[in-house]
Amino acid sequence: MSALVSQFREPSAGITGAAPDRYGEKGGDGVWSMRWPRSVRTRRGLTMVEVTISLIILGVAITAGVRTLGSFATSSKAWAERSVAMELANALMSEITTLPFADPDGGNVIGCDPGETAADRTTFDDIDDYHGWEASPPQDASGTALTAYSGFRQQVAVAYDDALGEPLAVDFEAGTFKKITVTISKDNKVLARLVTVRARQADVMNGSTIGE
Repeated sequence: MSALVSQFREPSAGITGAAPDRYGEKGGDGVWSMRWPRSVRTRRGLTMVEVTISLIILGVAITAGVRTLGSFATSSKAWAERSVAMELANALMSEITTLPFADPDGGNVIGCDPGETAADRTTFDDIDDYHGWEASPPQDASGTALTAYSGFRQQVAVAYDDALGEPLAVDFEAGTFKKITVTISKDNKVLARLVTVRARQADVMNGSTIGE
């Protein structure tokens, strides 16, 4: 038995005086014991200051992320509303420009003539009858309210534009051009505006003179 204990306590001749590996050490009683790596023995948890700083950094990152998502959502909503407004403006402008330049009965007054009413667009017979017309919610060509676009407003203005030929030094007879402006807004904010100029064809073809 003593021989076995001696063999356990003493290293072999080839490694006398040396630890069997980098984690072993020989005690004063001749017994080899296990020694943990220094990095393992000195490992510790986070301090309160470190935890606090980490939470602050995390909070700032989350706040920035929420703001970014909010801005994206706002931009997407604005883009969608402008797209709807442009569709409404194009539809209304197309409706207006299908009508004649002037009243078939010969009237030259901008706006509704006798027998025409803004409450019934089917009574309009020329483009300037739409002057001053507006609706909210928007209406289609038959006058049916488009309740799906509640909050949007359609507005039309029509006026003579006699200054159109000035940049080209062209002298047109007064009343040759009418400018049509269609505006679509929501919550008092303009989202789309289309402008079209219509000409009295006979005057443009026969009644104009080009200055020298």
